[in-house]
Amino acid sequence: RERSTPDRMQQQQQASTATFAAMAASPYETAETYEIDLARLLHPAGHCVIDLDNLESDKPLANMIGYVAAVDSEVRFVLRSVKVQSASGASLALVTNYPEPQESQPSQRDAAGSPMPTRPDFRRLADSRSPCEDAALCGAGFCAAMRLTAPGFFEFRLVRVGGCTIGAGVLGRGFLYVEDDRLSVTVSTSPTPVSPTRRRTARSPSWPHLLQSAQQQQMSQVQQPRTQQQTPLAGASVQTLLTKCMGPIAEWGSHFETSRRCGYTAVHLTPVQPPAWSGSCYSIIDQLDVNPRLFSPDDHCDTPQQRINKLKIAIRSAKAKYGLMMITDVLLSHTATDTVWLPEHPDAAYDLKTSPHLKVAFVLDEALHRFGEAFADGAYGPTQLKSRSDVDRLVAEFSKEVLPKLRLWEFYVVNVNTELARLEEALRHDGVTTSSCAVVEGDQTPQPATPAQAAERLRAAMTRAPGGRFPFSVTDSIAAIRVCVGDPNKFVELLDLVNLPLYREYDTDVACILRSLTNYLCYIHVDPHGPKRQSIRPLLPRYFTVLAPKRTPEIDLLGTLESVVAVAHHGWVMDGHPFTDFAGPNSKAYLRREVIVWEDTVKLRYGTRFEDSPWLWQHMAKYMQLQAHIFDGFRIDNCHSVPLPVLQYLISEARLANRDLVVLAELFSSSFEAFQSYTSSCGIHAILKEAINATSPAGLSHILFESGGPLFDPIGEPEVLWGPQPAVPYPVKSWIFDVTHDNEPLFRTRPEVDALPLAASVAMCSAVTGSVRGFDELLPHKVDVVLENRKYPIYRWDKAEVEHTLPGIMAVKAHLNALHRELAVNGYNEVYAESTGPLVNMARHNPVLLQTIHMVTHPAYYGSAPPAELPPVKVTGEVFEIRFAGTLVGVPPPWTATQVERAQRQVGGLLEGRRAQLQFDLAPTFDQNPYVTVELDRDSGTSTLRFQQFPPGSIVCFASRLPQGTQAAMHSLNALLEACDGTGARPWDLFDGVDLLAMNILMYRSDEEEHAETGHGAYDVPGLGKLPYCGLQGWETIIREVTHRHPIDMGHPLLNHLRGGDWAIDYITNRMKQCQQLDRIRQWITRAGDCIKALPRYLVPKFFFVVISSLHRACVEWSLSQMSSYVQNADTFAQRLALTSLQVCGSLKSSPLVSPDVLSPPNCPDNVTLAAGLPHFCHGYMRSWGRDTFISLKGLLLITGRFKEAHDILCGFACSLRHGLIPNLLDGGRNPRFNARDAAWWFLNALLEYCLMAPCGTAIMEEKVHRIFPSEACPSQVSSMADVVQEILTSHANGIHFREWNAGPKIDDKMQDAGFNVDVTLDQHTGFIFGGNQNNCGTWMDKMGESKQAGNYGTPATPRDGAAIEIVALSYKVLTQLAELHKHGSFPYSSVPLHAGDSLSYADWASRIETNFHRHFFVPLNPAEDTKYDIEPSVVNVRGIYKDTYGGSLPFANYQLRPNCCVAFSLAPALFAKHPKELATALRTVEERLAGPLGMCTLNKEDWAYRGIYNSDDSTEYNTAKGFSYHQGPEWVWIFGYFLQAVVVSRGALFGGSTGKTRHHVHSLLGPHIHHLVHSPWESLPELTNADGAVCPGSCPCQAWSVACIQEALYMLQQCSV
Repeated sequence: RERSTPDRMQQQQQASTATFAAMAASPYETAETYEIDLARLLHPAGHCVIDLDNLESDKPLANMIGYVAAVDSEVRFVLRSVKVQSASGASLALVTNYPEPQESQPSQRDAAGSPMPTRPDFRRLADSRSPCEDAALCGAGFCAAMRLTAPGFFEFRLVRVGGCTIGAGVLGRGFLYVEDDRLSVTVSTSPTPVSPTRRRTARSPSWPHLLQSAQQQQMSQVQQPRTQQQTPLAGASVQTLLTKCMGPIAEWGSHFETSRRCGYTAVHLTPVQPPAWSGSCYSIIDQLDVNPRLFSPDDHCDTPQQRINKLKIAIRSAKAKYGLMMITDVLLSHTATDTVWLPEHPDAAYDLKTSPHLKVAFVLDEALHRFGEAFADGAYGPTQLKSRSDVDRLVAEFSKEVLPKLRLWEFYVVNVNTELARLEEALRHDGVTTSSCAVVEGDQTPQPATPAQAAERLRAAMTRAPGGRFPFSVTDSIAAIRVCVGDPNKFVELLDLVNLPLYREYDTDVACILRSLTNYLCYIHVDPHGPKRQSIRPLLPRYFTVLAPKRTPEIDLLGTLESVVAVAHHGWVMDGHPFTDFAGPNSKAYLRREVIVWEDTVKLRYGTRFEDSPWLWQHMAKYMQLQAHIFDGFRIDNCHSVPLPVLQYLISEARLANRDLVVLAELFSSSFEAFQSYTSSCGIHAILKEAINATSPAGLSHILFESGGPLFDPIGEPEVLWGPQPAVPYPVKSWIFDVTHDNEPLFRTRPEVDALPLAASVAMCSAVTGSVRGFDELLPHKVDVVLENRKYPIYRWDKAEVEHTLPGIMAVKAHLNALHRELAVNGYNEVYAESTGPLVNMARHNPVLLQTIHMVTHPAYYGSAPPAELPPVKVTGEVFEIRFAGTLVGVPPPWTATQVERAQRQVGGLLEGRRAQLQFDLAPTFDQNPYVTVELDRDSGTSTLRFQQFPPGSIVCFASRLPQGTQAAMHSLNALLEACDGTGARPWDLFDGVDLLAMNILMYRSDEEEHAETGHGAYDVPGLGKLPYCGLQGWETIIREVTHRHPIDMGHPLLNHLRGGDWAIDYITNRMKQCQQLDRIRQWITRAGDCIKALPRYLVPKFFFVVISSLHRACVEWSLSQMSSYVQNADTFAQRLALTSLQVCGSLKSSPLVSPDVLSPPNCPDNVTLAAGLPHFCHGYMRSWGRDTFISLKGLLLITGRFKEAHDILCGFACSLRHGLIPNLLDGGRNPRFNARDAAWWFLNALLEYCLMAPCGTAIMEEKVHRIFPSEACPSQVSSMADVVQEILTSHANGIHFREWNAGPKIDDKMQDAGFNVDVTLDQHTGFIFGGNQNNCGTWMDKMGESKQAGNYGTPATPRDGAAIEIVALSYKVLTQLAELHKHGSFPYSSVPLHAGDSLSYADWASRIETNFHRHFFVPLNPAEDTKYDIEPSVVNVRGIYKDTYGGSLPFANYQLRPNCCVAFSLAPALFAKHPKELATALRTVEERLAGPLGMCTLNKEDWAYRGIYNSDDSTEYNTAKGFSYHQGPEWVWIFGYFLQAVVVSRGALFGGSTGKTRHHVHSLLGPHIHHLVHSPWESLPELTNADGAVCPGSCPCQAWSVACIQEALYMLQQCSV
């Protein structure tokens, strides 16, 4: 801001720091704040490294590094590495998915000339998500990012992730605060271990919001305000007092004493400023003054400053004497219509000059006022409005007699006559004739083809001056002449076309106006639920106040209104969004009469910047600072009507004056995002809500649940014990009232005896609570903030008998407020509520003491009669104390409207409450109380409460403790959990004798696999459906869904199901019986289940989650410990990818690798298979696919160190070799199908990778392979693996020609007859393998048309016959590596025999490929170079790429840009070594045109055949029907992995060999994969997505090769860094 000075900025920064300190207060003993100057981030090369490893060594937080980057208009804070190590070995780590590059850009240097790291690439961060949505605190290096939109508060937490003890809790927390060019980071940590059962106590921070006594100890700045006792926010109770009813300030002390005696810890005072003409507390005429009526003549307060000083002294004295926190209203959205400064500064409001768009609304408003006066005077017939017909008649009269005369349509349309005159003048002035203007010299724009297009062209030649009549005018006369060809008649026709939609807009608005008038008049005069007002003067509310001229009849409504100074009244719009300015130029709320206005207020116009209304911003800043000097906190009235930037500025200004300022707000919105934006960016502590809005016990429970926010911890709330921890944005807390001062009183909605149950319910809420003076006293009417002038009565608290004369429920309220504070202070942080018939049982549980405070209420509702007998309430545990009980038997009737009006006119009257028939007993005995009897069943440990004299209006508060058996079960459960902790003396004792194949059963198994094996399926949770997996991961997925939601939905179907019975734990235990290796684990979980069954039902979900999550984590950690060192040392993303090998690699008797039907068991390899994908390709003949298996083998089995499983799978598929091919579909060798030209090459590639990676890997070449199908090369059906390899190569070298077995509908009912012919040949000149025809599809792009309706039935979508680029690259790699193995004596063959008697060596064959590859596959950028290559220029559509196929039967298909070249780039880099520029060009083209968020487009989007959406629906669309577009655009994930591998392999061509830049680029592209993996219920990556990463419903959510290829890229990246 221009007015900022260095001193001012320093003050602002101090205020920001103080604000931050107040917000970041926590109960931890240590808190350190770090501030980082972000100024350099505004530089284009801005990058700032945050190094926070200065904490003492005995703190859990050992080291924390991060960086901040300025991207576009946002500031994004990224914690790159957080390592936490505690004494017990628990650890936590966080890194971003945008790691800091290792190398620096030479051109980017800081002021000192030192190289600066390159800025992280945020392109892949999903911008549609809200700030902090993807932030996560997680284990061992998991990648995540935290996005901040400045300014704002955001919270992150450090949570113990090691150790399995129940409730392993929060180690620390931190806050980030961004304002201007500074970032503050506060980290609070506790040096003492967190008690296993105290997680929730530790998690709920204490906030510095309430005064209890002025003589309390000093606390540190970060923990709480300097002079205030630390009371949890959830323990605060606030009473609203209307200052106009408190009398002179000298008498306020007695009212404060009343609040204190009733147990309140704070008071909320309505505005103390001078009120408007209406007398309303909420319409003030001077923000910088105090109401003179609050002072007596003896106070000698004649000036504003004297009054302000007197108020300061009074408030300060009251705080010291009564220990109450003082909160007042601040009114930022409006001011009074008679505000003293408004005539001088009308631009601070929405006046007709600064807001000309409101002129039409003003004209309407003034006309309606005049019409109303005329109607009241009888000008329009009868003056009564008693029925809907009366209202309709009146509105019709206005529509007919008044509205047309206003000519409001002129505010919408173009003046045809005026514009025609201008056109004719332009024609005369320019000398252009109608015959010569058809073509204007130099005009290249074609004439519009239709009148509509011509009208649109003419509209573009106009400008709009908002506010006046005829706002549109033609400013480009030449364009107008051109569009109408100089013909005035045509010009008029075009203007009519331009006006047509504008007249329609006018008609729509008029309809809305008439509807609004009708609805308002019906509600006011006719509706039985309305006030049924008799008076008709004024007929309608005024929307504007006229400041000049004084006499409104003098205003010419058809004139320009230039001399009129009118300002818009404030109000609200039903269902309006806080971010929408309903008085702004984009809103028609005032014109359409949609605003419910307050006629004594004027809406303030701030704009969005200081420069928009500088005087108003300065004035209101003074107001805020003045109030902050006097009071401890604010209630922001109508917060939703204040623009967010204004609110941020004004609150920061207020905190310059009071660093400990508490901010509560009235914010009405149905948008959680709005709540989040306001609270997080402004430091608002709580949002006001009302419990009276609940119309049922269930509704009340919901309001109480929402009101707690993150401090609301339901009893038995499940916990996030390990893995990714959700980053919680600054929470939206509630300030919950029973009834507020500006809404209807209790008796309007329910019987008044409900006052006691309602107050008790609010007291049990874990949030700031509130009430209005008068509710406790049961005033017989509403205290009107406008009309009321009577005073509150003064109680003589120095008299002992006063407690026996208190009206209403005042005496009980003191106990309720005391209970509310006690529950918060003493750690009763877990909450539970349930209804039993008409009764509501609310409970607050202390997880440390294992005690619960219950409040059972019997609410009263109109129209509901109590049952003859109340149902009993059962409580788990022993009820050992009844705190209190009471009944509000009866209340005198409320006053009538006449009585209220008479009382309001009385001079010196008091707001006296009603003496109710209240029965209240403090600490009644079990034997002698009329309310309830308690029966304890010691066998079950359950107490039953039976109610006797407990009518509506009754409450009872009692305490219970868990039975000894339950406590013993919890201790046993803790001991059991330690057994599955990997840090004990025998860390993995539980897993003795278990292998990773057994882990597939324990943790995973899809519903289809389970059905195939056992006849049973995945667990079906009522109301939720089947779990994604049958094993532990299925449960863990739902557990994470529940525990990561904020706040937790305690009514989630899974939680309800677990409370209802023990079916889930029995299912988990019983399914382990199918695997003997799991017996020890089954016994463990059986014992844990017995412990859970002994717990109260409301605790079952929590501890079920603890047990399952702890066992799941132990299984994960143990499984990772059995894998390779690469996996064990990798980040969490790579580790979670590695776990997919457990998901898809298993042993199914129903889907054997090689069926005993075709090979006798001694000759069969061990039964282990890879499922191609879950759930579609996982059992039966659809499980084992040759191509998928061997593309996946390295990433899933070799990199993870599972060499035994890889060995068995290689040998199993080798058994099925036939025709020199590996089957595409294995089917256990029973009915294999040999229709894949590439499967054999993928098999050879995987075999050679095994030789390189497995210990003694080349020994597999000597393994005996028992063959299913005899051949000329192997008549004995037994050969070595080397013989199998030689047979594959020999067959390909000499040609493969056969017709598939059982060709026809039996094996494929869609393929045409010629498609069953399999042909593979070798071009001995080039060394390329050719194959296929137009009727089959032998590569991975194997979609066969299925739609007869569309005409693609039996036609391959992508035949890719000829030499496919990936097969050529695979063959080159295989041949090169076999030649090397032979050279080292590890492979017996060096060449293949040919039919002609010659031989072809592997080296020679590979050399021919290398020599010819570039010339035959590259498409040069420059067409002039085509002669150097084998090119058909007529079908080239993209240049600078490598062809997809060579020599195919469809010439155009050879040149289509597809991602298969990435396989060649990755597997055969030597083919491109001599052409680095061409390689770099091709890779960049692939990335730009094909790379999607998760996968690679299977076809260039600019290709004519591109179709980006895949589904199986039938239609007449040839290119998409029945999934024909499978490989014609949808984005496949596995090939994205090969693209990343190509980037790593080609780092020399792309990044000059820089490993750091390569790593950074790869990681920057993996953000969406990380996000998907975290949020996928299948814990995996999908088969494919639709265009731009959209979910493809038909895709497998877990696909083997998708995960494997991404893992290979990460492994390759790690290897190049070693």
